[in-house]
Amino acid sequence: MKNKGDFWEALEKAGLVIGAKYMQYLSNKYVAKAERVPGVDEKKHCYNKVLLYSGLKAGVESFI
Repeated sequence: MKNKGDFWEALEKAGLVIGAKYMQYLSNKYVAKAERVPGVDEKKHCYNKVLLYSGLKAGVESFI
């Protein structure tokens, strides 16, 4: 890296990539949980979390 600005840009991009991967992990976690829970309300709650984390992931990925 030529200067400190390049370092901070790379660090910021790495943080965004890690954030996107974490949002994908949480989304997958709630899909699996939704398949296990018996109640309709619990399933709705889990799938709402999936939509939330998927949307956040898409937002984060738009900055990468």
